[in-house]
Amino acid sequence: AQAEVSGGGDNLAYAGQEYLKDKQGNYVDAEGNIVDEEKKVKNPNGFKIIASGNNIFKLYNNGDLYGKGVKGTQLNTSSEEMEELNPYVWKEWKVPAEIGDYKDVVVDNGAIYIIDARGTLWVVGGNSVNNKFGLSDEQLIDYNGREAEKINVSGKKVSKVFPGYNNVFLITTDNEVWGAGDNSHFELGLGHNNQVKGFQKIPINNVSQIETIKPSEYRNFCGVIIKYTNKEFYMSGIANHNIFNGKTFKNFEQIFNGTNGPDIDQNIKDFNWTEQLIVLLQDGSLWFAGNFLNNMGGGLTESNGELKKYGDLPAISEIYPNWQRALIMKTEDDEWYCLGNHQLFR
Repeated sequence: AQAEVSGGGDNLAYAGQEYLKDKQGNYVDAEGNIVDEEKKVKNPNGFKIIASGNNIFKLYNNGDLYGKGVKGTQLNTSSEEMEELNPYVWKEWKVPAEIGDYKDVVVDNGAIYIIDARGTLWVVGGNSVNNKFGLSDEQLIDYNGREAEKINVSGKKVSKVFPGYNNVFLITTDNEVWGAGDNSHFELGLGHNNQVKGFQKIPINNVSQIETIKPSEYRNFCGVIIKYTNKEFYMSGIANHNIFNGKTFKNFEQIFNGTNGPDIDQNIKDFNWTEQLIVLLQDGSLWFAGNFLNNMGGGLTESNGELKKYGDLPAISEIYPNWQRALIMKTEDDEWYCLGNHQLFR
């Protein structure tokens, strides 16, 4: 992928970047002229890399989606196709014909989520024992994971999808947050841990300012974190492994603010839940909390709930967690590392 040069000349960076940049990291237009960030231009050959469980996907800016890895419903393969599928070769994935035109495709933990041109949500793949798709009793009887299923969110149109291992959160076009899936540990932020059937509206303020919602991507982590565009963070659910002193957040409460966790919210560049809480700071340092180093290398097995810096790493610019077993990292010098199986690979 890094050898696919964009069409803007030798001065431009590689096609894998979502937006056009020169080799010094400046945003540029199609002719290579430097522009302000608000005028940044989509790279026509750019794509996103999405790591999900045992599969990896490339989603191009033009909407083309490619995937490879373990045979299964996440690659949208029938039983007959699975017999012929080579897991080491990219396979083109086609949006099911009944969906028609679509706005977005989101891949996560054995499932694919598609928002069609009308704002209707469709799902393909694993639903988990907690019915994270919010399917009705009738839908659950016939759902097999191979055929696209239309999701009813009380007649609402969907603009964004944020999936996790046991939960799925949606933002509707009228700026409401809805959630479905496991709520046994208050994950949905509803103030109770009763079973929830179907998507329910969640009481959250300033929805238009939400940048991302991240449910845990691992079955034993039960927290959900919201990041706002002003770099404030909120959490619901249980903070496993004594993170945030093991507190249970029955509704969404602010974290990383000096009361719940250290006051670092304005310094966080990226984060993720896996078997660990992983935090990337603006200075390129990588921090972990929880039961992390048993799989991530380094010898220790528990952080006692405190964020600890992972040493011996160059400055990191981007992280790509792949479920709970590995972490892919890109350095500021455009080098790539994999942290997992007790070792660090370049």
